[in-house]
Amino acid sequence: MTATQRMTVEQFETLPDEVTDRHELVEGELIPVPSSTLKNSLIRDNLLFRLKAWSSSPDLAKAVSEMDVRTISGTVRRPDISIFSAEQIGRFAMNVVPVPEPPMIAIEVLSPSEGMIAVGRKVAEYLSAGSEEVWLIDHENREVHVRTADEERLLRDGKALESGLLPGFHVSVGELL
Repeated sequence: MTATQRMTVEQFETLPDEVTDRHELVEGELIPVPSSTLKNSLIRDNLLFRLKAWSSSPDLAKAVSEMDVRTISGTVRRPDISIFSAEQIGRFAMNVVPVPEPPMIAIEVLSPSEGMIAVGRKVAEYLSAGSEEVWLIDHENREVHVRTADEERLLRDGKALESGLLPGFHVSVGELL
């Protein structure tokens, strides 16, 4: 039996787009990422549209979808939405892939094929790498989990999704889902 050879982030960066667009690099191992469902894409795009409308000022955080970001050593993730602070954006070049640090807020729209262990691992990675919040959008159960290093908030219909990191931004969970 031979050991699986691990890939470095630098090696991952040199792979063709058709490979990197369909994979994440997790501790040196290429992991396939399933295609997004129409429902997941609609929710992601709805939230992204609202975030972009909120962040029209240049000194506010910026949201992007499907951007490769470095998290822990040997790992490149692609959150459904990444929100970077203005300070973060000023620290790295605009043409670098993957972004050299995790987003201030990582947002994942959960799919039924993702297991709880895999999702928990992603959340832990984002937070330990420096993300301040992780939002998990669970459309199957019509709820949003907002996790930080210290707490978890569960939001359901009738509640507003908002963050102290995004002053003035809010959307009701019902409107989002």
